[in-house]
Amino acid sequence: MFVPGPGEGMSDRIRESAAPTLLVIVALSQLALVQLTEFSPWKGGGFGMFSSTDHGPARTVRVFALDETGSERRLQLPGRLRPLVRKVKHGPVRPLAQALAEEAAADARAEGDAVSRVRIRILRTDYGRQWLEPRRSLLLEMDFDVDED
Repeated sequence: MFVPGPGEGMSDRIRESAAPTLLVIVALSQLALVQLTEFSPWKGGGFGMFSSTDHGPARTVRVFALDETGSERRLQLPGRLRPLVRKVKHGPVRPLAQALAEEAAADARAEGDAVSRVRIRILRTDYGRQWLEPRRSLLLEMDFDVDED
């Protein structure tokens, strides 16, 4: 029978519990992000992917220029902004949305459009309980003042 020497038993226990402990930390972090920041359940470890349809294709990001009266005009985004749109879609936090608003405004200005305020709207597709009919719902909406450089 093997009898561990001084300190050997403890390091074995630490080694054996490291992976499960890390997995629990990742799961709890992902759950907190989903609840607190509208983070997609499919990201950050994906622990919610089997219980949710709220992932990339089910989310839509729309960008609007706002005039002085608050009227919206949808901005067409160039292909170069797709990676940023994807980041905003999966993890809609203010700094990412601000960056998208500024890039969209700069692109509109390059086309000769005067833009000083931008609205980012993120929609989610939900499904009815009985017939699974798809419907859009507002996930998040943020307005930004964008200054000309």
